[in-house]
Amino acid sequence: MSENEELERQKLELELKIKRKELEIKEKESNTTGKVSWFQVVVAALGVVATGLLGLGQWRVSSVQNRLTAEEHVAEDRRAQASIAAEKNRADDNVEVQVMALVAPRFPELTGTDKKAITAQSIVFAAALFLSNNHSRTGLAGIYYQLLPSVPSVKPEIRAGIEEATVPAEHNAPWYAVLASLPGDNLTAAHRMANEKLKICQAKHLSSCDIQIWRTKISNNLAVVVAGKMSQSEALTLAASARDKGVAADAFAQKDRSWVKIEGAPFK
Repeated sequence: MSENEELERQKLELELKIKRKELEIKEKESNTTGKVSWFQVVVAALGVVATGLLGLGQWRVSSVQNRLTAEEHVAEDRRAQASIAAEKNRADDNVEVQVMALVAPRFPELTGTDKKAITAQSIVFAAALFLSNNHSRTGLAGIYYQLLPSVPSVKPEIRAGIEEATVPAEHNAPWYAVLASLPGDNLTAAHRMANEKLKICQAKHLSSCDIQIWRTKISNNLAVVVAGKMSQSEALTLAASARDKGVAADAFAQKDRSWVKIEGAPFK
């Protein structure tokens, strides 16, 4: 082999080595690029997951905080309501003590039959209704009711009203203006009384002549009322007007305790 041929061979081998080296480098670069891209994908995915977990954690923390805040507000409202109820209870107790102290001197007068006894009976009756209807305090009504057997002179209206007052009424219960009260087993007499009151109402020009009969639940009496259910102020005003106009000397306002209306007006 000539010298030139030898040089040419060596040159060719060198070029082949260079080409092989270049291919190896490219292959390595290709592998390296692929690995970096996969790594980047994994990192990006982990970043998304981490962000999601952080967001979920913050949402859960926020939800817990909102729930705790709501529960705290509910607890505060309950404490406030309990405080108001306790204060009202104390106020009602104070009113009961004061009213009972005022009417206590009248108790020895209840058993008589003279005008003084009638006045005492009306005063204690009004006080008992006030405490029961407005303050849910039935102690005075209970005492008066226990005394009734020894006080035969007490009018039927007072007897029925006192028995009703021994049970507290619902807070938002309606009221009646009661003109008369009769035994529950004598509907005929109640109809007769209702007709009588209707004629007097019309003659005296009472603001309402809508006479009705209601059966009381506790005393099981028949109450002759005017204008049916109404507010406390309306019942007090109408009862006072009935007394002043001579429709019913003993008319009074009474709070409803599940009374049942007896149909049949105008009772003729």
